[in-house]
Amino acid sequence: MKVIRWSVLCVVALAVLGAGAVSIYRLKLKRGAEDVVRAAYDFSLQRQPPTVQELRERFGRALRQPDPCTPYGCGYDVFLSNRALAEFHLLPYTTLRSSFWANNGVVESNMLELWTITGNGTMRLSYVLVKYCDQCNSFTIHPWEDSSPLGVTGSVEIGSVSTPSEKRTALALNTDCLISWRGCTNIAELLPAVWWVTPARTVGCRIRNREGDVGRGLDLP
Repeated sequence: MKVIRWSVLCVVALAVLGAGAVSIYRLKLKRGAEDVVRAAYDFSLQRQPPTVQELRERFGRALRQPDPCTPYGCGYDVFLSNRALAEFHLLPYTTLRSSFWANNGVVESNMLELWTITGNGTMRLSYVLVKYCDQCNSFTIHPWEDSSPLGVTGSVEIGSVSTPSEKRTALALNTDCLISWRGCTNIAELLPAVWWVTPARTVGCRIRNREGDVGRGLDLP
């Protein structure tokens, strides 16, 4: 009986420790993802485009350079995923990547990609491109209509001189998708500030636009 009792206690202790480790991992991953998205927003608010040195100061060792530089510039990124839990089928595999393209040490663009693998093995992706230039005031969305299929890919382009409100909306990626037990299954869940699921089970755009172009003065959520 003592052996059985000790065995049960060991199993319970291991289960508690495992649950605690999973909770800590999810919390750390959530905070890391929020920091990555917040950094993109903070950089977009600066009067001048961020530099590679600023990226290194902000991200430290998390900043990678996947490929060598070319004559046209250099690419850098920060990559997060829930692979450690997805491999045990605890969460749907989901990743967040913030990639930067820089020329002469100055960032020209920043792309955030949030994508996940759904239960039936298909991929869902939403991405946001921030362009840096003196005249970059674009805010474009695809899909922009109210009847897109649930499996559509979502894309947003925002300029560095667009308004803070527009940037906040465009960059409101749902970092909970990385730690959700059920995961996110469509772009409306990946970027809910821009899209929603209609009663007809299609994807609709929340933001008033003209064939994907959010003009000056149109209402934001």
